[in-house]
Amino acid sequence: MAIAFSKEKVQVQTGLTILYSFFVLLLANTLVLLLANLFFPTHVVLGTFSLSPLWSLYLATTQLTVVTTFIIPLVYYHEWKRSKQYSDKEWMLVYFLANVILVWILARFADKLGFGISSWFVALVLGFALDFVQGIAMMTLGKYNKMK
Repeated sequence: MAIAFSKEKVQVQTGLTILYSFFVLLLANTLVLLLANLFFPTHVVLGTFSLSPLWSLYLATTQLTVVTTFIIPLVYYHEWKRSKQYSDKEWMLVYFLANVILVWILARFADKLGFGISSWFVALVLGFALDFVQGIAMMTLGKYNKMK
């Protein structure tokens, strides 16, 4: 038996999902970038002469989180257009590509954001690490939402 939801209820649930996703992704991104800087300070740099490492972490993770959160409605729209849901592998691929591209772009603005990387290989590794941790965090969020 299917439960019919009103348009407003679906919109509210989607809005709450995006809100929860934002905070979960913010936490995951902060954890990955902080650990990357702590363990590999010559490859992942936070801070400049005018920006503290903590403020740089805030700026970089906020930018990364805002863009990756807005990927969710775009993927839902693409699913709707092709009339097929994304598999977990497709979601991970989308987020891997987005993370690598975003890390590379954010690092190009190192003087403004205080976030820098040493090479494109670091962008790939960091993109993979972000993708892995974000995937775990989002799957955990999905399981929590299903329990409600």
